[in-house]
Amino acid sequence: MSRSIIDEHNKTYGYWKVIKFYDMKHGNARWLCECTNCGNRYPVYGFALRNGRSKHCRKCNSKGLE
Repeated sequence: MSRSIIDEHNKTYGYWKVIKFYDMKHGNARWLCECTNCGNRYPVYGFALRNGRSKHCRKCNSKGLE
C-alpha cells in the first residue's frame, strides 16, 4: 500500500521549524526540524508534529518547556 507524503516543509509546530524532508522510516515520513528555542536539529515523524506529540527537542524538554 502506498501512502502520500504530507508536505511539512517550512511549517512550524510548537518550537519546531521544519527544514526539509529527511527520510522514510517504517512507512512514515520524517522531517528534519530545527528547535527555534535552542537551534538543535533532529528528524521528527510528520504524524508526531501534526498531532502535537512532539513540540520541541530533547534538550528543551529537559528544561520543562511547554
